[in-house]
Amino acid sequence: MIIVAGSFGVRDDAREDAQAALLEMQATSRAEGGCHAYAFSWDMEDPNLVRLYEEWETDEALQAHAASDHMASFLRATGAMMDGAADFRRFVNAEPA
Repeated sequence: MIIVAGSFGVRDDAREDAQAALLEMQATSRAEGGCHAYAFSWDMEDPNLVRLYEEWETDEALQAHAASDHMASFLRATGAMMDGAADFRRFVNAEPA
């Protein structure tokens, strides 16, 4: 199991557009083979901070996701909406206890 967890900021004036893009990306990603979980959420203390949590069956499934057309479209659509640097961490061989 591969887990990816991270966060990124969204400009205050772009929250509504970002919300639509996040929902579309979330639904499309969840339909991919090897995806066990894919969720965006707004941070409770910082209303412009988005949290991301992903679970993938294999590294190959995660790599296919990263190389997908919908990932490229998402990055193009949201690039101007982002505020600051993104922070992501990848955990390998994480198995539920």
